[in-house]
Amino acid sequence: MQIQGFEAYSPSLLAQSINHWIAENVHDSYRIQIIDIQYNCMVNSEGIDVYSALMTYEAEKVG
Repeated sequence: MQIQGFEAYSPSLLAQSINHWIAENVHDSYRIQIIDIQYNCMVNSEGIDVYSALMTYEAEKVG
């Protein structure tokens, strides 16, 4: 799963974006375990910082 578009790096913004993605995309009957998060910042051709995070996770069906 990849998240893009952070205004600036902060652990709380990253956590909010991950929680938002999980809330929208994962059903209540699944448990998510995050295995790895890779965080990147690049500068686009207009000189604007583009932040992204690549999250690897496992989903386990419960109930």
